Amino acid sequence: MSYFSGRDGAVYLETAPNTWTKVGKATNFQLTSSQSSLDTTTLEDKDRTVIYGVRSMTGTCRVLYYQETRSDNSGNYASILFDKLVKSGGAPADSEEVNLRFAVNDGSGVNNGVAGKYTQVNTVVTSAAYSMGVGEVFAVDISFDVVGAPQFNSI
Repeated sequence: MSYFSGRDGAVYLETAPNTWTKVGKATNFQLTSSQSSLDTTTLEDKDRTVIYGVRSMTGTCRVLYYQETRSDNSGNYASILFDKLVKSGGAPADSEEVNLRFAVNDGSGVNNGVAGKYTQVNTVVTSAAYSMGVGEVFAVDISFDVVGAPQFNSI
C-alpha cells in the first residue's frame, strides 16, 4: 500500500494550445465536485424521491510568487493566474478561462505530458488574493469554478 503527499502533487497550466507547463511553486490545490438533487416527490408519495441534478466543481490553489527568468518573458505562474482575473488599464473585467491539470505522481509513468494520474479542467478564476507577512513567502491564492465537465480524469 502506498500513500501520497504534497511532494507527489503538481499543478499544470496550459500556456499555449496543447502545451502544459508545471506550475513549479504551487504549494497546494483542492478540487471539489458536488451533485445537486431534484425533488421528484408527488402528492401520493409517502417518502421523498429525488433524481440527479446539476453537477458543479470548484477549486483552489496556492502559488508562491517568485522571481523567475523565462525565455518567453511572461512572468511567473502566480502572476499569470492572478492576471486572469485582476485586470488593469481598461482591459475587460471578464475573467479569462484557464485550463489546469491537477496531478498525483503515483509512479504510473507519463500520461499526456504529466507524470502520474491527473484531472484536467477548464476553469474561470473567481477569486485571486495575494498576501505577504513577516516570516512568510509572498503567495497568491486562486479560487475557480470549473466550466462544464472535466476534460480528462485518470485519478
